[in-house]
Amino acid sequence: MSEFKITTDGIEEFMADLLEFGELGEANLGAATKRTTGEAYRMIVDATPGSQKREWDMRFPEKMVGEVSTNSKIMHFLEYGTGLYTEAADGKRAKYKIAPRFAKALAFQGSGGKAYQVASRLDGRAVYRSKAGNMTVDKRRAANLVVRNYVMHPGIKPVRMVRNNLARMGQAYDEHLQAALDATVKGERLGP
Repeated sequence: MSEFKITTDGIEEFMADLLEFGELGEANLGAATKRTTGEAYRMIVDATPGSQKREWDMRFPEKMVGEVSTNSKIMHFLEYGTGLYTEAADGKRAKYKIAPRFAKALAFQGSGGKAYQVASRLDGRAVYRSKAGNMTVDKRRAANLVVRNYVMHPGIKPVRMVRNNLARMGQAYDEHLQAALDATVKGERLGP
């Protein structure tokens, strides 16, 4: 997945000023980093669909650095979309072929039209065919079951879990840094 970083213009000078207050400034800067990272984590998880929410992690590799990351292989595709809808810089805007890997055909529910009987099996059960071209002994499913050797998939639209929240994350970062500075100047310690 692509890497996104939230920074503020003049952050180095701001951090240096805050660190001049010694241990209190450092503690409050660390608290601001944790608050911002936690808020970014919640924004991203809230924007992530379904069971993929569990795939995000939050960690602090350095004293003043927070990270929200994932090892999920599909997050890049969710963020940027695929096929005709891709927004990835190196993405190819085209349908792509999906073919079975372990079977002879793909089968999925679709709208195949009305089923009609085409034959009878030796055991006396009727065999039905739908306009979609499949054959089955279940008349109700015959109209909806689609069987194909492959399909050309149009792709999925991007979810933009991270990119849609970057401005809000930056604003939260500015607010938490200001709170850290205000507390430090007053001689107070921010909570985690």
